[in-house]
Amino acid sequence: MGYFFDPPKTIDFVAWLKRVVGWDALLPLVVSALAILIVKIVPFDGVAQLLALVALPVMAFLVRLAVGVHQIETNACGPHFRGLQCLALVFSLFVLAFADFFVAIVAFRGKLVGPTPEELTEFGSVVLPVYAVLVLFAMYPGRRAEEPWI
Repeated sequence: MGYFFDPPKTIDFVAWLKRVVGWDALLPLVVSALAILIVKIVPFDGVAQLLALVALPVMAFLVRLAVGVHQIETNACGPHFRGLQCLALVFSLFVLAFADFFVAIVAFRGKLVGPTPEELTEFGSVVLPVYAVLVLFAMYPGRRAEEPWI
């Protein structure tokens, strides 16, 4: 028996979750790893450290912002909800940039004063859940692929 109408197209939540994990878990790990690698390999001259502390988090912020705004534009949500998602994305990216900066400072621990491992654990236990909640809200794809619900 056929449908009198086409069934609504649903969102592929597995693809959405993979995209979120790829951009919002792997990208921060790569940025942090690069900052630590720069500190370990390059002699302490100031320029490389400035790159690790400032340029990497800023570049990651801009790349993720561009990709995130494009993803939000394709969400099956209304314009007001997408505006809230953009705000959540920007705020989450500031949190992430701060976390990247913090990781770079920790990488300098042997050369500069930085946080202790206990402070790093406390920082991560507060910042990472906040970031995760914000980015999951920001990247929420909507309920159906055809109709915005707000």
